[in-house]
Formats: sequence, C-alpha cells, structure tokens
Amino acid sequence: ATSQSSRKNLSADERLEILCQTALKFQPSQPDFYVELARVRYHQADFDAAIENHQKAIAIAPEHYGANWLLAEMARNQSDWQQAVEYYTRATELNINDTQAYVELGHAQRQLGQFDAAIKSCQQAITINPQHHWATWMLAEMAKNRSDWQQAVKYYTRATQLNANDANAYVELGHAQRQMGQFDAAIKSCQQAITI
Repeated sequence: ATSQSSRKNLSADERLEILCQTALKFQPSQPDFYVELARVRYHQADFDAAIENHQKAIAIAPEHYGANWLLAEMARNQSDWQQAVEYYTRATELNINDTQAYVELGHAQRQLGQFDAAIKSCQQAITINPQHHWATWMLAEMAKNRSDWQQAVKYYTRATQLNANDANAYVELGHAQRQMGQFDAAIKSCQQAITI
C-alpha cells in the first residue's frame, strides 16, 4: 500500500521516467523509450541528459524523425545554430512535406548568415503551405535586409493578407513602400497598423 500511495504522489514526468527505465531493461533497442526519457530530462532542465538520450535513439534508428526534430529544437533553444541546421536539415530529409521544419531550418540558416539557403528553405515552406505566415514574414525580412524593396513589399503584403491583425506587417509594409517612393500606399499601410 505504501508503494502504491507513493506512486500516486509522483509527477507525470517521474512516472514516465520509471516506465521508460523499466521498458529499456527489456527492450534496450527501442528508440521511442529514449526519446520519451529525453523529454523527461528536458522538462527537468537536464539538457545534457536529454541530448544524450536523443542521440541514443538516433544511434539505434537514424531515421527517427522525432529524435532529429527534438535535437534540432534543443539546439535552437540553446542558440547552437550550426547543430540546429544539421538536425532541421535531417528532419526535412525524413519528412519532405514538413512545412515547419523548413521554416525552422530557414530561421537557423538566417542566424548563421546563410541568407540564400534561408530564402530557399522558406520558399520551400511556402510551396508546401502557401498560407504559412512566419515563412512569408521571414522572406519579407530577408528582402528588407537586402534592400530588395520590391520583394519586401510583395512578402509584407502577403503577410498582411495572411494575418490582417498583424500591425508589424503593416508598419514594415509601409516602410518598404516608402523606400520605393510609394508614399500614399505607405501612409495607408501605417494608418492600417494604427487601427489594429
């Protein structure tokens, strides 16, 4: 009875950890158990152990999408952009229709200054999902950074179409329009931002 009542007092992560550790004793070559154990370690802020468990899963099953994706996420959260690019690239290879993997890959590439690659990744995301706001926003931002105002207007306009309540998109659209000498349009865009 004491053992049963002490189990009831365990958190969900603690129970999952016990289950995974027990399961790994019987099936040590099951990558999903390592991935779940890594999630527990991540929630406990034991990032080194989380990475180690994800890497064990990948050593068993290199094609394990979840392990590659979560390693990419952990690398991104730690601003390890090179590792993030490596694992997001792998995620896009494992699931060529994963819009979010392409967007995250583009974000990591952008952080490394790999702008051409980042543009290509975000364009691939939009090819898969033309409604993806963040991919559109990133393309607009990269166009602005290159002073390609025509492309910036194109993508900021699309961003406002995808999310009519995005005041920042209207402000940035107005800025790009102003750079192109489209002053009336720029005023209208900024006025729209104020109304949101």
